Parts: sequence; structure tokens; C-alpha cells
Amino acid sequence: MTLVLDNEFKVVDNLETIQYRVKTAADTWATTLTVPNVLRRARDKTFADGDKNLNVQEIVFHIWANQLAAVPKINDKITDADGLKYVVREVEVHCFYTRYRLTCIREQ
Repeated sequence: MTLVLDNEFKVVDNLETIQYRVKTAADTWATTLTVPNVLRRARDKTFADGDKNLNVQEIVFHIWANQLAAVPKINDKITDADGLKYVVREVEVHCFYTRYRLTCIREQ
């Protein structure tokens, strides 16, 4: 018996649609892609105990691998449904073999 999880997003709640921009060179971008069924999670990253100025909130986007034609990479950009922009800082390729796990920070 083979377990296939390619469409596991169909059983996940609170999915959203994002705009994904692939960085191709210094300050140049490929066409913006609309990506449906993205799962977002927030987490706080603490750099120093007691100093809240050194803490940052990271956003983790889970994008199913069958939703993108190319593998995401660092410095690509995401725009959420509210128009907030995020920069990809870390990419875990094929988390559970079905999705990309992108750790992002909000663009200033």
C-alpha cells in the first residue's frame, strides 16, 4: 500500500492564496505567480532573553510542491491577501515530501 499525500491540502483549514515572486537577478523578478492553498504559521524567534527589541516574528508558509513549477529559494518574495510583503529567509525543500516550508520575515 502506498501513501500519497500530494493533495493533503484538501484536508487543511484556513488556507489562503498568495502572490509569489521569484528573484532572477539583482533587483529583477520573474512574473508573479498566484499560489492557492497556502498554509501560514507564525512563530516568535528570540535572540536575547529579556530584550524584546532583539526578537522577531517569523512567518512560515507551507506551499504544496505541486503548486509551484520551480523550487523556491532565499530572497524570493511573498505577498499575502492583505498586501503584506514577506522575504523568504529559509527554505526546507519537500517537507514531508509534499510541500515547501518557507520561513519568512516581513519586508520593511
